[in-house]
Amino acid sequence: MKIAPLKISDPWYGRILNDDQVAIESLHGVPIESTVQMELVELLHSGPEDNYRPYLHMRGELTEATPAVELPYGVTELAMRRCECRCVLRLQPSSVGRARGEGLLH
Repeated sequence: MKIAPLKISDPWYGRILNDDQVAIESLHGVPIESTVQMELVELLHSGPEDNYRPYLHMRGELTEATPAVELPYGVTELAMRRCECRCVLRLQPSSVGRARGEGLLH
């Protein structure tokens, strides 16, 4: 079953959370496989406090999230609404080759 998750900032989230007639389950720390469509990928350098260490800066849109474990009520996929996610990976040069070898970078 495919469901649409609610953000905590969504007004319906607060209404559902405070309604005693609705059975809800909140899950935390559930591993997921996610797909992010990247808009921007840059190799930047930090400041003198980090010895100008290079890091990978990526910006994109989360397009798909599939739980890696079985969820209650037969939920198998989360329908993602349009949202922008930002992530910054600080990789040492030796880590880039390892990440590429593990399929994290293509």
